[in-house]
Amino acid sequence: MQKATATLRKWLSSLAITIVIVGLSDVAIFHRHLADLDAHFGPLPTPVEADTQEDLHYRPKIEFRSEPMQEVKVRVFQQDFQLIHQLHELPEVAKPLFRYKSGSQYAMADADQPWQMGCVGDGSLPRQRFILGGISKDFAFVLYENGGIAHSYMIEVYRANSTDWQPEWIQYLPHAAHNIDQLRKLIAAPGNSCCK
Repeated sequence: MQKATATLRKWLSSLAITIVIVGLSDVAIFHRHLADLDAHFGPLPTPVEADTQEDLHYRPKIEFRSEPMQEVKVRVFQQDFQLIHQLHELPEVAKPLFRYKSGSQYAMADADQPWQMGCVGDGSLPRQRFILGGISKDFAFVLYENGGIAHSYMIEVYRANSTDWQPEWIQYLPHAAHNIDQLRKLIAAPGNSCCK
């Protein structure tokens, strides 16, 4: 038994040394091929930080506060809201929050526009679709759906005035609401959790 164990150890040691030698030679071959490619095509471009690239799927990052208590959320939605049914109806101060990082286009599709509902696509369509928005004396909200493998409904709530929209909270909803009464019922329902 001891002889077999010693033989197995020698064999494994030889195998490990062989793997290391082959691995090192493969690395050397890989570097030679890279040098040949650099000579023929020029060096690879330096990667650009993701934040400096325009990406059709992302809006600027928004830092929301922590979730308020249920009573506070219900009280916010008891206010009278002027409803918004299309993105272009948003006030100018809010539009940058819902555009791509470059500011050129909205990062959401309107309800009647094509969008990327599933997780497979060519990247040319937004992954979010606007459903409903609203503005009250002190607050504003935007309700939308997220496409992808985990389709979801989200509401973003802002403390709003004519010159500024400050993020308050973001929350998952179990389904869409198409008017303020449906939305109030969803907000008041226990168990609808917040996310960041």
